Parts: sequence; C-alpha cells; structure tokens
Amino acid sequence: MRRSSIQILVWLCAWVAAAAWLSFEISPREQGPDIAMNLGNSVLAGQDTVSHDYPAMWWGWQQIRQTGRIPLWNPSWFAGEPFVASQTFMPFYPPSWLSAFLRFPLAFNIQYPLHLMLAAMAMAWACRRRGLGWLAAGLAGLSWGFGGHLATLVGPGHIQKLQTLAWLPVVTTGMRELAGDRPRRGLIPFAFGLALQITAGHLQIVWLTLVAGGLEAIAAIVKTSVGSGESFFRKLGWGLMAVALALGLSAAFWVPTVEFARLSNRQGKLSWEDETRGSLPLEEAIEFALPRLLGDSMPNGRGSYVGRYGESLPDSPIKLAPERVVSDYVGAGVLIFAIFGLLIGFSAPRIEDGISVRSSYFSLLWNNGALGYILLAAAALLLSMGRYLPHFYKLALAIIPGLAHFRSPSTMMAVFAYGMSMAAAIGANSFFGLGSKPSRRAFSRIDLSAIGTAMACAIAGAIALSWIQIPDTPETHTSILVLAAARHTIWGLLTIITPMIVWALIVARGNLLPSRRVLAPVLIGLIVVAWGRDLVANDRPFWTAIYARPYEEWLTHHWALERWGREDEPVRYIHLGNELSNQALTLSDTKHFLEIASVHGYHPVAYGRYFDLLSKLGFTNLNFARLFGMQFMITPTGMAPPPGWQIVEQSPNRQLHLLYNPRVEYIRQVRHLKVVADWKALLDRLAQPNFNPYESTTVTNDDVDNKPEYFGKSVGLPDMHLQARVFPTGPGRIDLRITTIHHGPIELAQPWAPGWRLLMNGQEADTRLMRLDGYFVGILAPAGQNAFELYYDPVSQRVGIYFTLLSLAFIGFMIGFNLIRETKPGLVAPDS
Repeated sequence: MRRSSIQILVWLCAWVAAAAWLSFEISPREQGPDIAMNLGNSVLAGQDTVSHDYPAMWWGWQQIRQTGRIPLWNPSWFAGEPFVASQTFMPFYPPSWLSAFLRFPLAFNIQYPLHLMLAAMAMAWACRRRGLGWLAAGLAGLSWGFGGHLATLVGPGHIQKLQTLAWLPVVTTGMRELAGDRPRRGLIPFAFGLALQITAGHLQIVWLTLVAGGLEAIAAIVKTSVGSGESFFRKLGWGLMAVALALGLSAAFWVPTVEFARLSNRQGKLSWEDETRGSLPLEEAIEFALPRLLGDSMPNGRGSYVGRYGESLPDSPIKLAPERVVSDYVGAGVLIFAIFGLLIGFSAPRIEDGISVRSSYFSLLWNNGALGYILLAAAALLLSMGRYLPHFYKLALAIIPGLAHFRSPSTMMAVFAYGMSMAAAIGANSFFGLGSKPSRRAFSRIDLSAIGTAMACAIAGAIALSWIQIPDTPETHTSILVLAAARHTIWGLLTIITPMIVWALIVARGNLLPSRRVLAPVLIGLIVVAWGRDLVANDRPFWTAIYARPYEEWLTHHWALERWGREDEPVRYIHLGNELSNQALTLSDTKHFLEIASVHGYHPVAYGRYFDLLSKLGFTNLNFARLFGMQFMITPTGMAPPPGWQIVEQSPNRQLHLLYNPRVEYIRQVRHLKVVADWKALLDRLAQPNFNPYESTTVTNDDVDNKPEYFGKSVGLPDMHLQARVFPTGPGRIDLRITTIHHGPIELAQPWAPGWRLLMNGQEADTRLMRLDGYFVGILAPAGQNAFELYYDPVSQRVGIYFTLLSLAFIGFMIGFNLIRETKPGLVAPDS
C-alpha cells in the first residue's frame, strides 16, 4: 500500500473516532440511567432541533413516504407558508435523502457526525489541493471538522448551518483555482460545492463562503498576475461557466426561494436591532483560546453562564437569560501552528544559483499565505462583535454588499475558524518539513531562546495543573471559571508543545538521537491525539439528547386532538407562552388530512407581513383571531378567558385550558370592501378598535388591479347568504363547496402566496384569485352552487426543477462525450 494511502486511512480513523466519541457517549436529558445515546432512539436536543428542524424534516419526509410527492406547502406554521421556498425543508440536498430509506430519527441524527466527517474531509482535500502535505491536511481537517464552531452547532440545533459549512473549503478552493493559472481545475469544486451549499438551506453561510472565497480569488489574481487579455477572458469564461452550473444544479431550491423572498421578513434591509441580534460580546473574543471562559448553560456544561452572549435587546419587552449556545474554541494546536506559520519566515532560506539566500520576512509571509488567513480570521472576529463595535460594524454594513440582509453577526466566527485552520495547516506543513532533512548546524541563540521559553511554559503549566481544581457545582464563581478555562488550555498547550520541543531537538536537528525514524511517527501520533482530544473534549458538553419516542408521540398525539377531530374545517389554535416554538404542531391526522395548524412558529425566513400583523395586533387580539381563523386558544388555568371564548377542555395535568370561540370562521363573505393606498394604511385600519373583519375587508391599490369594476374606493356588497364547507385533502390542497345567491368575493383564513392555483367545477379559474386584507386568499365566487379546489403549485418550483434536470443532463452528456472521445480509435497513443 502506498504511503499516502496509509496516511489517508489513518486520518479517516482519527476522524471517525472523533465523530464516534461525540455521538455515542451522550446521555439523554431525561431522568433515568446514565446510558450511552443510541442515534436510532434519541433526538439530539438542541432548542432549534426540537422546536423546528426535527418536526419540519420528520413531517416533510413522512409526507414524501406516504404520498410520493414533495410537500411544497406547510399548513402548520404561521397558519401556512411555503415549505421549500422558506428554507424550512431541504429535499434536494443529497445527504438528506437518507431519510427516504432510514427510519427517523436515525436518518436525522446521523447528519451531525456525517457532516463533521464531510467537513474534515473537505478541508483535508482543500489543503492537499493547495500543495500541503498529508499531515498538515489531516490536522486542518480535525481543526475545521471537529473545532468548536462546527462541532457545537448541535447545541442549539443548527443542522442547516453545519450542512452548509461542511462544503465551505471546497467552494473557496474552487474560487481560488478559477482565479489562478489553471482555472479549469476550479470548475467542478466550485460548481458542485456551491450547489450543495445552496440546497443545504442556509444562505447566510453561502454568502459568507462567497465573500471568503472572493478574497482568496483576489489574492490569487494578484499573486499570479492577470497576464494577457486572453488569459483574463479565459478565466472569466470558466468562472461564468462554474456559476451557471452551480445555479443550474441548485435551481430547484433557489428559484422558489427568490420568489418567496419578496414576501419574507428578509426582503429588505433589517433594522439595526435585528441585524446585530446575536453579536459576540467583547469578553467572548478570547474564548477561542480559553474555552468556556465564562461557563455555559448547556445541560451537560460546567455551570451557570455569567457572560452576555445571547442576551435580550435593551429595548425588548421580552427579557431572556443570556446563554452560551456554541463554542468558538479553535484549539491549542491551531493557535500554536498558526503562529508558527508566521514565525517560520525568520529562518527559512531560499536557494539562488546554488547559494542559500535569506528572503525578507514579508516576502515569505506572502508566499506561504499564513498571514492572509490570519488577517481573514481577524476581520471575521471583529465583524462577529456587531453591536458591541457599532462604529466598525456600521462601516462594514455600508461597504460590504449584502451584509445588511443578515442577522447574527457571530456567525462570522465560521470564517474565523476557517482562516485559523488554514493558517495552522500552513504552519504545520512548515514545521514538520524541518524534519525531512536533518540539520547538523549548531544551535543559535534564537533556537535556544525559543526552546527555553517553551520548556518554561511547560514547567509553569505543569505547576498550574497541580493546583487548579474545577468544582462540580451548578453555580460557579467567575474566577473559578477563568481558572477552569486556563487549565483546559494549559493542558492542550502542554500535550502539543512537549512533542514539538522533542521534534525540534531530535528529529529536525537529527544530531542527538540515532533512532529518529522510530521517534518521528510517535511524536506525530502524540500531536494528532492531543490535537483531536483538545477539540472534542471541549465540544462534548454541548451535545445532549432526549428520548425520541415520547417526543414524537407528543408531536402527534396532542391532548386536545379528540376535540379537534370533531371539527370540519382546518383547526387553528394559539398556545399562549409558546408563540415562538413549533413544538405543538404537525399534520396530526394524516389519514383524513384534518389540518391542525398554528398561527405561531419560529423560523428566520417567514412572511414579513405576518410579523407586521403580529406587532400591530398581537396574538390575543380578536381581529387577529378572526383574520387567521383561530377558533382555539390554549391558556394557563389561572388566566380568565378573553371575551367570546369559552372553556371546552382541560389538559391532563390540569395546568392548561382549551378555549373555543364558535364565531371564528375559516371562510367568510366580504360584506364591505374599502380600498386604501398601501400596506401601512391597511395595517392602521385593521388596528382600529371598531374594525370587524366579518363586516369589512380592506385591499390596497396594488391588489385590485385588473379586477372587476365593482372594486371602487369604498363599496358595499349585497348579502350573498354564503354556505360553505371545507375539506382539507392534503398539504396545500383544500376542497371547497360554496353556495351563494349573489356573485362576489369571499375570503379564506389562508395566507396568500404567488403559487396558489384554483379549479372551479374542474376548470382552471386562477383569474378568480385575489389577495384580501393584504395577506389572505380571496376568491371571486359566482352565484349558485360551485365546487372549488384550491392548491399550491408555484410555477417557480417547476422552473427550478426543469433547470436542475437540464443541468444534470448537460453533465451526463459531457461525461459521456468525454468517455467516447477517449475510447475512439485513432485518438489514443499507440503505447497506451
């Protein structure tokens, strides 16, 4: 077996061991025996996992298995919203296809260790592509794949972020090569890497990747020089081809997403409060060197968190306790070798005409690239602080395109981790290269000073280790937390610096011990083990689990389900105190498709107008309930029912009441219609105390274009004596039986989107659809008895799928063409 193959196998074993250590030694959160977690019977219990990701993907793949179709509409969140277009469900991301064959939750849980492995392999591949050795590439893979930022994303449950970050090194390498001397090499990495990132569903990470890759591409252009005009246009041509291929492969996801973006809460520039939400406090900046410096509030953490990360906004009416949700610790090994990547320039000579010539330090820095990656990491660190460095961040918002569309500046720490891992790989490659050809030169003063300093640090660290103790109590004083973090870091420094010192004394110099061939692999193994353990030991406190079966039963068997089952219309309810959670949602009755939909839910991409209605009216406003068809409300037992609501059931634990309002309807007649100028004026009218949605409907000028003549400025409509029945037949599919004595508009408590289609008595009737009250679906119903079928089938989704299929067909054609070309007689050299 070739040496490189053995090294690849060794690194794969190291990565698998790290992933297994993270995945299989996690105890469920509930009371019970402290047993190892089983990925097939537990749920990795990040807050966003249990309240968003798990139910969304579980329900989506359940629908695919039952119906053989991708559910494009989610009837449960925000009273209904596009499912794929809102980046909630990622059925076009290839690794997620495991859910079509494996049982949940195994298919879901396996995504975390799988993508840590994929991230490590992608980084190792990127380093090898840059010409670094296998040892440096493997260490960089450990740093990136199992470093704090990626491996602790399971803590809050950010699976989309992890899936997207796994492919960042592939895309940046592709962009670097597209701008280099051989742009053709960058086509496949960029196109396929970017397509995987887009379909993974976290567009903020895609944007960060393109920014980081763009900077690398600029550096590559400057280093290699643009050259002739022909060379520049050749690079431009390959770059455009790569972009077109990436967009084509991922079109099934991004085309409907772009359509929905015009309606979403991300459609325009965010407010300062929103775009800086999730900033990294200044005191957290040193956390990449001292892990858990201020403690953490994770279930398996060392104690209470005393920092400010995740704190509520100063003017927010909702006050949340600060919480550390991820760790951005990059590891002692990364820091040591990244610094070494900078310092190696002092002693690295170059050969000119057989004479050793010492290059300038800055020239060496420019050539080895460590300085560029450290500067990239430093810029990302500053940007991650957001509102804690307001002047700097406002300047960045003004000059960096697209930055204002994203929140959570601390997400920039992903770029910090990437830059530090690459710098460490360059430093490791230079350091271990010193041992390839032993030097017999006597030690210089600089050499002795460096070794003496390292040994002094080791002795000081050993003394500190013997004195520092970490108390095992929930409440831990800040000073103790600092000492605990220092102890952890000192241990990492000792376990990595010690074999490095031995390497410098024996292997690199080669004049103190004859058995250097045996000692070198041992020292490398020690560094690898220490590097991996340093990272994983810091990550594991952020991984917790709950048992899957009770959680899934809780999702599907709500205590009010029997009462809801007696309803004909789709059920809408609000659970007070649970407005920003999706835990009590799903299509519980999948057999009869009685939709149990909520008017709450959490996802960063949702209807912008929904949040406008919520902030203007509020969940408990009667008109909010009427507009959304919210018949039911779940309240604490000590809360008096709002006017119009009555108690119909009590929860088994007697802590909650189910309230019912018989006057709230899913479908209603439009009795009076008023046209206003814009959405703001419409909101003001909805918020008026005397406004009643059952008596009057409001539309904007934009919503009445090309509609019948009776849409005047303010119109009263005759009583239609509406009789209607609603039969939900599937996600985004509703049958209506409507009888009226006059023709006119009717309104459904169904959010409007540019994808709803309408059949009337079996014939297409899309022209009868309209948007009423600025947010809901309206139908122009003719007099008499008619059968309508309302279904969600956006043209954008079909267009996106067609482009993806065409791109796949093009790739297949090119592969087949090249195979035929290579095997065609006369085109192959005789001796081959």
